[in-house]
Amino acid sequence: MKDQLYLGKEGGLYPTGNDPPDDIQKIGIEIAKTIQPLDTSEKTTESDGIIGLLPIGMSITSYEFQTFRQLALEDPLRNPRLIIVDGAVEGAGATTVANKESTYWYAVENRLNRSGVSANQVQVVWLKQVSTSSKSFPENAEISQIY
Repeated sequence: MKDQLYLGKEGGLYPTGNDPPDDIQKIGIEIAKTIQPLDTSEKTTESDGIIGLLPIGMSITSYEFQTFRQLALEDPLRNPRLIIVDGAVEGAGATTVANKESTYWYAVENRLNRSGVSANQVQVVWLKQVSTSSKSFPENAEISQIY
């Protein structure tokens, strides 16, 4: 993707395009192998532990996540200890989610509690976030850039 620019900026999820570089892919697989069902004090337990999966973002995150959730729940290879809790909240842009004191996190905590999942058991996050800034591209995109 380096040869394709949009308004003078590179596109893609990674500096090399949409495919993760080999080293990032390898690290991700190694991290995934460490995920085990946990009790509420983060101790590994197969008998009653939980693997919590939590999408974080605004309403569009929730809409898109529902398709993934349905596919995951139907997958015969899915770990039966996986519990999926929708943590996406309408209007929760990047600045809201970044504020640990925002009401967003109280909503997420309530959803986790209703699902029987503690925050300590969430090991996987689906993050789709946008800035609710009124700036245009590329300034708006640069607000969320990770270094």
